[in-house]
Amino acid sequence: MHFFALTVRNHIIDLVTKIRESRSDSRKAIVMVPAMPQKALLEIAQATTAFFISETDIDLTLKIAKILTDKWDTTTKEKARAGGWLDDRGNLTYYRSNVTAAPGKFALIVLCGADQVTDAASLADFHLCDPQLIWDTKMRGSFQNWIDPKLKNAGIQKFDTKDLLNFDRLILPLIKSGRGDILQISNWLETLDLSPANTVSEVLRIVLGSMGYFGLPLFTSFPINQKSKQLTLTSIRLLNFLITRFFLIRANERKP
Repeated sequence: MHFFALTVRNHIIDLVTKIRESRSDSRKAIVMVPAMPQKALLEIAQATTAFFISETDIDLTLKIAKILTDKWDTTTKEKARAGGWLDDRGNLTYYRSNVTAAPGKFALIVLCGADQVTDAASLADFHLCDPQLIWDTKMRGSFQNWIDPKLKNAGIQKFDTKDLLNFDRLILPLIKSGRGDILQISNWLETLDLSPANTVSEVLRIVLGSMGYFGLPLFTSFPINQKSKQLTLTSIRLLNFLITRFFLIRANERKP
């Protein structure tokens, strides 16, 4: 499950829906996605195309800036070529002016890497879709919408909002300290193997044991007891403090 890519896709879906439900006569939307690692952009292209291909009244044009794909590995670039996402013109602004909606349809144009092209200023007045906007407006500063499906896909159905909040308490220090961003956390969460877990407390222990991904010590022996909600909350709060302090100490050690 590509958490970040699906969240971007959902943001684009909501944007298109909002425009079409408004009284605006516009039949075209241009979405600008900034440069990101090739994995992220390919997954965004795949998720967005997979959804809109079934929307017969929407014409999707999705292109990734040539300046980016020229540096991609061969396998990823060929996947982009097969999807029709390569910008062979080397000119993203072409799609702004020359792609129009067919009669009775809505034109959705998604341009990835627009911030890297020399004429990006001419694209600045359209809808931006960057990680910060996704974090602030779609995720609202929380990973709960990612943790929920991750738990359910692992076969864990018994959890509540307080449990999801505990995961936030563990993961948010990564963002606040600058040690991890939402792209990295999405990749980490995607590859996290929860198959050994049957309960939320067991998942928490797996999460603690995987913090080495971000350069943290492993907290696998830390007392997490799901039988006592108060003990769990106290433990999580202490862990939050320890993680934050760890990053602060490391940052001070690097100062001259």
